[in-house]
Amino acid sequence: MSTLNQPNLDKLRQKLAPHPLHLGVILDGAVTSFSDSANPLRFSNTATGLRELLRELFVAISPDRSIQDSTWFTPDPTSQTGVTRRHRTLFAVYSYLDPQHFPTNFASSVEALAAQIGKQVGALSAFTHITKASLATPEQAAIACFDSTVRLFLRLFDAIDSAREHLRDALQIELQERLSDIFTSEFFDELDILSTHTRPQDAEDVEVEIEDIGKEAITFSGTGSVLCDLQYGSDGDCRRGDGLEFSDSYPFTFSGEARTSSPRDVTVDRGDISVDTSSFYE
Repeated sequence: MSTLNQPNLDKLRQKLAPHPLHLGVILDGAVTSFSDSANPLRFSNTATGLRELLRELFVAISPDRSIQDSTWFTPDPTSQTGVTRRHRTLFAVYSYLDPQHFPTNFASSVEALAAQIGKQVGALSAFTHITKASLATPEQAAIACFDSTVRLFLRLFDAIDSAREHLRDALQIELQERLSDIFTSEFFDELDILSTHTRPQDAEDVEVEIEDIGKEAITFSGTGSVLCDLQYGSDGDCRRGDGLEFSDSYPFTFSGEARTSSPRDVTVDRGDISVDTSSFYE
């Protein structure tokens, strides 16, 4: 008996791990059903398990109420709730963010993914309706369908990760400038005491971690380093060679938020930044 693609199954288990535990149970049950060669309904059971796994995953990451609260949501008249599988795919990827904030080619690929997911659900449903024809399905045809379904799950998770990466990149561009402005215009005691004249110059190596994408705001935290010019003695001392000047950088952490309707509109306050100067004293 042939088997399903094990590396892809392992990847999918890893992707499901942060989500409700019963999703992994459903996947394992579907795989176990496929392995039960003595059961003439194993293809039907496997297909049902994978289809229900998709439904339950969307329940967890794309709740109907949240979709309906999204500014980009337009109800579909063919659905009783107005919410379709396409909407759920889009919310899983974008959350409350309008797809217009993302590159056009990426948005097109997400639409294509949503369409493919719909087709794949149809293919799985053909197995769940038990008929003489479905019972006679060749094993290789069933394997091709189930492996394709697992790959679609992985594509969905990849799209989610890519969307977050696009958002992180956009935030980092804005935050690089915003943090540099804060360091050059605000007063930091922990930096000022390091020399006679400490002059922060720039924020470098800014990395952002997205904490949450809410209906109104995106919350984030991150790290970076602040480049400083340190001067010991007065300007005159330095001109005469009696002073000392050099540059050094110090790590910092920060937190803040951006408007969901305009992700590039970032807010970070002086009190949201903490600089670690311990390396100076080592």
